[in-house]
Amino acid sequence: VVATYRADHRKLRDVASAMVTDYHFTAPTEQFVRAHAERGATVFRYELQWPSPRAGFGACHDSCLPLLFGNLEAAPALAGDDEAARHMSEAVQDLWLEFVRGGEPWEPYNGVGGPTMLLGLETGIARDHRAEQLAIWEGRFPAYG
Repeated sequence: VVATYRADHRKLRDVASAMVTDYHFTAPTEQFVRAHAERGATVFRYELQWPSPRAGFGACHDSCLPLLFGNLEAAPALAGDDEAARHMSEAVQDLWLEFVRGGEPWEPYNGVGGPTMLLGLETGIARDHRAEQLAIWEGRFPAYG
């Protein structure tokens, strides 16, 4: 398991952080959205990769909120409040507004290996995003559905 994560992370601390994040957040989310897609629901999957300016945080839980609501100054330690953070905030807001308008701002998720919108310093669609790491956690959670 550690070797699978070591391929993407140099420091053991980063390996441990990635494993905990996948166990608690990413893998259950993957299984949840897959279950919905398999039952015919239209599902859009994204992963926020925008790093917190606070050292060691990376893209942390709730760092999407100031980006989505455009109030970066209220929590600068989560998403930053510089020009780059303002551009990311505008991009996130544009995507969510497209949902509100009934649009599809990116291709719907269609099961294992399906499209995932990555929102970070580089933004775009990824397929088979982190499939090897997420496969480790398959079957370790209650089934959805």
